Amino acid sequence: MIRHKEVMPVFSIGAKPGKGKFLDACGHTVQLEDDEALPACPQCAHEVRWWRLV
Repeated sequence: MIRHKEVMPVFSIGAKPGKGKFLDACGHTVQLEDDEALPACPQCAHEVRWWRLV
């Protein structure tokens, strides 16, 4: 039996995923409001991917 892994949505810099807390690939978090866009990493300024924290 093959099991499928649950895939979490990944967001790119500039995306506006809505209100919530997000974790980047470097391990940093940001809190966004409804109309804010995801930034580059807040500490190293690299272009990273973001995941929504539940």
